[in-house]
Amino acid sequence: MLDILSQPIEGVSYLYDDIPDIEIDTQIAIGFSIKLGDVVLYSNTYASSQSNVIITGLGAMIRNSLLLANIDYQFTYMLNEEGDGGTAVFFTLTAKRNNLAADIVSGPENNSLYFQKSIPDIIIDQNVMSAIRFELKKGSELILSEEYVFDVDGKIKIRNISEIVENYLSQDNLICQFTCTITHDSIHSTIDFEVLKCEAEMTVDANSWTQQNFLTRAYGDKRTAKSRNEYLSYLQRPAYGALTINYRVVYYSSGRWTEAVGTMGNIAAVTADKIATFNASMGALVTAAALSPSTEIIQYDIWLTGTGVDTDKYSYLVDNNIYRNHKHFVFTNSFGVLETFTATGRSDVKKTGDLNFGRIDNRYRKVTQDFLSEKTVNSGFLEDEELEWIDDLLLSFNVSTYVPGVTGSDEEITITSWEKTESEVNGLQAFLFTYRRAEKNHLRFVNAAQGIFDETFDETFN
Repeated sequence: MLDILSQPIEGVSYLYDDIPDIEIDTQIAIGFSIKLGDVVLYSNTYASSQSNVIITGLGAMIRNSLLLANIDYQFTYMLNEEGDGGTAVFFTLTAKRNNLAADIVSGPENNSLYFQKSIPDIIIDQNVMSAIRFELKKGSELILSEEYVFDVDGKIKIRNISEIVENYLSQDNLICQFTCTITHDSIHSTIDFEVLKCEAEMTVDANSWTQQNFLTRAYGDKRTAKSRNEYLSYLQRPAYGALTINYRVVYYSSGRWTEAVGTMGNIAAVTADKIATFNASMGALVTAAALSPSTEIIQYDIWLTGTGVDTDKYSYLVDNNIYRNHKHFVFTNSFGVLETFTATGRSDVKKTGDLNFGRIDNRYRKVTQDFLSEKTVNSGFLEDEELEWIDDLLLSFNVSTYVPGVTGSDEEITITSWEKTESEVNGLQAFLFTYRRAEKNHLRFVNAAQGIFDETFDETFN
């Protein structure tokens, strides 16, 4: 008599991928076969190892025989001690296929959040059907509907979902809900997932990362200065409730360094996931901390708190150097939110024209002309992390220059070229980029009624 330690329980209906292993206490090889009706599905002899035999993978043996979902099929399996003249013992196994349309080996998980460029491919294992219908929706809007057949390796691979959904992520919709449905024989498998706009590849979990970090690739800290505009953006979720913007500032006062902690304001609770952006400039910090505009600040940190939320601190390191040149840019970063950058290097202007000539009144004259004014700017010194982050500026489709402290001073530009080399050599690093006005007309009436000095005046002039 076989000493069976564990096996499927007769009369219990198992999902095929949940069938328990068979374990037998024996030092003799065991013959095993399983069949549906009179058809043998699998047969093998298992050698004993350390006084027992374990037969695994029963689900894979019978999977292709489960033609209909949620229908019980009864199989018979035989066990026999080989070479000992033992009598074969027969048992019944009841199993069924679940009501999913397919075995989804990998893909987005239900109710999860993903960065746009990091949505996993959907890989489907063959589940006794010849083809499946795949649909992708944003809300009730059908984006994609395709029929897929299995490859020779028995899999369906739906790749590059990010290229489909990116057209639905815009400045007004930085986070969107999508639903993919896999259908076969009126059986549906549905996955709901959210996608957050992010042009950069992120290898971290979006759910945990966005709970701890602001939406910027200038990771952890950033250099700033007086009068510069700064913004921080954050993914706000209903579970967080109202958020408090906290600060810590280190400044010089009465001959010693002083530290102060407080709040800069609140962000109201939301009923659906959305992006919140707030002013993180030094001017806003000075106002919140009731400091004098002339206070010498060395650093200030900002973080958010809410229900179950206490983000990492984002540090602004104050650069008190006086630069002969500075040009301020505001742009939408890889997350689609506002960020700023200030170039402190030299700026050069190149003016060119596309001219056509002809003879008019027997005189050689210009017939048409297109005037173009381009500026080439040196970024000024950048650290290694800043070189990586500033790719967001170069690749952004929405870039403007701005004058600090002047409302409505933004002027849209287009970056037309750049020359950027990153080196591991221990030295100062910078790069050049060229831009032009987005407006067709490059002729401007500069400084009209603004007095004798404009914002480009060199404050170091003596």
